[in-house]
Amino acid sequence: MKNYRGVRKWLNAVLVLGVAGMLTFAGCTEVDDTLGYELVPGNQQMEMRLHSIRKGFEARMFMSDSVKSSNLSYGYFGTTKSDTFGIRKVGFMTQYLWASISDRKNWYGYRPIFDSLQLLLSVSSYAGDTLQPQRFGVYRILNNDYLKDNDGNGDGTTDTTFFTSFNPVAAGCVDENDPLFTFTFPDGTTTGPATTAVTLEPTPAGLDYVKELMMQEGKYKNDSTVYTNDSLWVNYFCGLAILPLDFNGTTGATFATTLAESGMMLYGRNRDSVDATLIRDTLQTLFYFYDEYATTYGNVSVNTVERTNTRYIDYDAIVEKPGGGTVEPQQPFELGYVEGMGGALVELTLTDEFLSVLGELQAEQEDEGYRTVAINQALLSIYVDGVTDGGWEQGFSQKVIERFDASISRLGLYTDFKTLTPVSDYAYDYEQQYEVTLPYGGYLNRSLGCYTLNISSHIQRLWRAYQEAPIDPETGERQYTEAQKRMMTLYLAPGATDLFTFNRIALQGGIKAGENAPIHMELTYTLIK
Repeated sequence: MKNYRGVRKWLNAVLVLGVAGMLTFAGCTEVDDTLGYELVPGNQQMEMRLHSIRKGFEARMFMSDSVKSSNLSYGYFGTTKSDTFGIRKVGFMTQYLWASISDRKNWYGYRPIFDSLQLLLSVSSYAGDTLQPQRFGVYRILNNDYLKDNDGNGDGTTDTTFFTSFNPVAAGCVDENDPLFTFTFPDGTTTGPATTAVTLEPTPAGLDYVKELMMQEGKYKNDSTVYTNDSLWVNYFCGLAILPLDFNGTTGATFATTLAESGMMLYGRNRDSVDATLIRDTLQTLFYFYDEYATTYGNVSVNTVERTNTRYIDYDAIVEKPGGGTVEPQQPFELGYVEGMGGALVELTLTDEFLSVLGELQAEQEDEGYRTVAINQALLSIYVDGVTDGGWEQGFSQKVIERFDASISRLGLYTDFKTLTPVSDYAYDYEQQYEVTLPYGGYLNRSLGCYTLNISSHIQRLWRAYQEAPIDPETGERQYTEAQKRMMTLYLAPGATDLFTFNRIALQGGIKAGENAPIHMELTYTLIK
């Protein structure tokens, strides 16, 4: 037994020394990475290459007339001022429903007294200077006619789809000269407003409106059926519009209130029916704003946005016109802008010059005896204003860093912005539904000062379209289908889940001026024999 154990120890030692020696010698040996490449069959050889494309990108200003603003979860309100983006006034219309009353049996009782009406706000986000108070008007929506034939087809059917350009005054929904209430918000002392109650200041028209709410005047005087039937309610109390009044401040702010958590609270008292000089009880009635789950009764909310032109952005010129294109033809820019809330965005065209690069790939394939070209990755980089070509190596100025801080968090890329049709790489519905992170990216890379968009799939489709397109024998140009042409015009805008972001960003175009960093694409591809 001793001899057997001794032999086993000796064999283990020899084995360990042998393995160590093999690792040592292998670690000191230089191996040719191409060793054996000539043994690979010719039809299986491949080579990966990188190509930087810095031409063929034309960026123009654009603004869609069809950014949906109705039946959102939020009501936006406020005024902001900017030298670049002008004055932006935001308000919202909302129907509202009765929620609760302190005395359901007697309702408002005998000769009720109105004390106050408070606007209940649940501010979920904001941007700007919240220490600058603003004045707002609360207006009665005069009727529900604006819900009919809104699509302009003349059939009189109800249409509750509205866009940011909807003007409630021009549509006859409200009388801007006859507000029911006014109020100030924020109070000028609190930074970062959240859930709050603001006491409304009634006008004579507002006091009459309250009497209707308390069933003392109007069609439903002393008739509680309007409170017990939601369809009667929204047909009589058609809703309210909260719109900004003139703002004399310098910067301003815009706020978003969660509509399902917002509304109004009416406070009052009623009298003793025997002795009217005596107060019988106090009254509280709660009303809540648009609720996405109460659409059975026609509950609707609409956000409206008004902008002024500046020397940087002519909104009237860049807005989309019927049939496509902009009201005034736009030239490629060196510096353009992207903003939320239905504002400016970028129309990016991949020109013939860009497509010629694909032609170079095909020529490279044929000249060097390769059978095909496979595009592995296409990274599109779009730089923030102030970033210079190669400037990221030295760091950025404080001014540029501030632009990063105020930037839009993510940019989406669309083939049709009106319908929010994204490039195939930006499948935002899939991303939301399955809670995954797409390789697309679209986020700001603060280290490089650019937004990086992985649009490999889209460029692969474009490459196939280039290969399949027939060549006109007379002009020598490739003939693309309308669907293929649409692949060459893209729209750079806020991400689909954040279209109403308050943030804005200035971006460089496809034209290089001085040391600026123009749009470019890093294309990784494989040549296969």
